[in-house]
Amino acid sequence: MKKVAILTFVSLFAGWGVLAGEVEFQRGDQRAKIQSVRQGEMDYLLLNDLAAALGGQTSFDPQSQKATFTLGSHTLEITVFSPFVVLDKVTYNLSFSPVFDQGTFWLPAVTTTPVLEKMCGGRLFYSENDKVLRLEEAASNILDIQISRKQNGTLVEIVTAERMQAETYLSSPWLNVTVFGGRLVPSDFDGRKFPPLIAEVRAYQFDNSAQLAFRLARPIGNFRQTLTTDPFRVQVALEDTAQAADAFVPPPPPPKPKKQALAPVIRKIVVDAGHGGEDFGAIGKKKTKEKDVCLAIAHKLKNILLDDGRFEVIMTRADDIFIPLADRTKIANDAGADLFISIHANANRKRHIAGVTTYFLDVARNDEARALAVAENASIRFEQEEEENFEAMDDLSFILLDMVQNEHQKESEELSKLIQRELADSLGIPDKGVDQAGFFVLNRAYMPAVLVETAFISNPNEEKLLRKSEFREKIARGIYRGILAFKNRVERQAPKSTGIAN
Repeated sequence: MKKVAILTFVSLFAGWGVLAGEVEFQRGDQRAKIQSVRQGEMDYLLLNDLAAALGGQTSFDPQSQKATFTLGSHTLEITVFSPFVVLDKVTYNLSFSPVFDQGTFWLPAVTTTPVLEKMCGGRLFYSENDKVLRLEEAASNILDIQISRKQNGTLVEIVTAERMQAETYLSSPWLNVTVFGGRLVPSDFDGRKFPPLIAEVRAYQFDNSAQLAFRLARPIGNFRQTLTTDPFRVQVALEDTAQAADAFVPPPPPPKPKKQALAPVIRKIVVDAGHGGEDFGAIGKKKTKEKDVCLAIAHKLKNILLDDGRFEVIMTRADDIFIPLADRTKIANDAGADLFISIHANANRKRHIAGVTTYFLDVARNDEARALAVAENASIRFEQEEEENFEAMDDLSFILLDMVQNEHQKESEELSKLIQRELADSLGIPDKGVDQAGFFVLNRAYMPAVLVETAFISNPNEEKLLRKSEFREKIARGIYRGILAFKNRVERQAPKSTGIAN
């Protein structure tokens, strides 16, 4: 591997036509200078300086055209002209491609910061106005993992410094426990093993939560999560059979929320334009922003539904503002909506991939769906620290994901199929079918809810289509026809003599 060479500002300035400057890195009393340049609306930071400030190392492979940034046990891979970076074998979309010039990488400051934070063991903040990159090494409140074998299973205990809410879901072979408000140093947990059931542990620090992922050495039966005190712990009992482990019988979970039956008349539709504000979503080669495409299609769909005369439409956002993911379904639930439609544009590092897909909420069945959910769920990084999305939720909201994630899963799948059929018939792009994945924006939507990935903004041909008003109109009309088909089917099946089906 060849060490990355420092690029002079003279060469960079001439190549880009941008303004050069410096960003101050702050960590406690430590100060360091990071060379920066500004291109358009984005600051770019010199990778070499970033690595030096954080205490890591960089290298560059001219054959693969990849740079590697190593910090502790973490490895970040950056590829020339690609917005996709790989951190510890997990792919992230920076939205803006890193700039490569004469063997040197410059990273987009705003969108790279959340990725770098996962390597640092603290909170990393970037201020465009002050030109400051600040690392705050917060005290951990996730203290330890304890694993104990029981007669018919295994007990996983996450020891915390205070009472904390958590959510557990299984995406085989990974058991994922998200601790809301959790803080940890990933390197303290990464790579730990607890034979024979737990083959590997991975830890992740997000803006408002931490996640511990346990790779299971073999399939398990049931599992149940509880919260205990003295000391504070999140307990997850993993059962090898359908019978609870004799040595550990946690209290039963709260009763499952009563399913809210479909109203016989589908009338109130929530249209959710993905991303918005500082969350650009994916960005195409021609700088087309996903957030703008989503909003344009959402407005067209709203107008078509209103022109029909039988629908009331609520938009989660009507202009270019950021709406936290959890607030989007809250808007729908508070309004008593009948359907929730979230509109997005897809992206893939392989630019030849194309087509339309409609998703409903469930455990991802393939790597592509899982990667897409990770990319869409990354909007959480833009949510402000003071917005404690989970603080007001009662304990019932935190029982196992498979019990509360979507009370209308079958209807959501049916709605997905009808919308996908209409879009595939009318758009003239590949039909990638209906799929399922763990999209945060669909979580806790207590009505049929789908997410439409309209086309690949990363595909040059489909990006051109997404920029055209007539293609956006086709998408909106296809979604409308799918909604109409679902409405007609539900209303035909509904009892005629009662107002609401029981």
